[in-house]
Amino acid sequence: MIIILLSDNYFKSIAYLSEMGGIWITGIEYINIYLPGFNFEDIKYNQSPINTKKIGINLDNNNCFTDLIQL
Repeated sequence: MIIILLSDNYFKSIAYLSEMGGIWITGIEYINIYLPGFNFEDIKYNQSPINTKKIGINLDNNNCFTDLIQL
């Protein structure tokens, strides 16, 4: 299981995008954790190979620490 920490800067990093492609091509299970201020409307996010419909943990959410414990 891979944990992907997504921020607005994530999609500006060639290294992170390469790792994302590796996760996608190998089919490894992953969970998305969205850092505070993440823009879900970002075109780069919506066109990325990650499943944008997959439920993740949003750290802007008041219940995020409960969600992390349940992981």
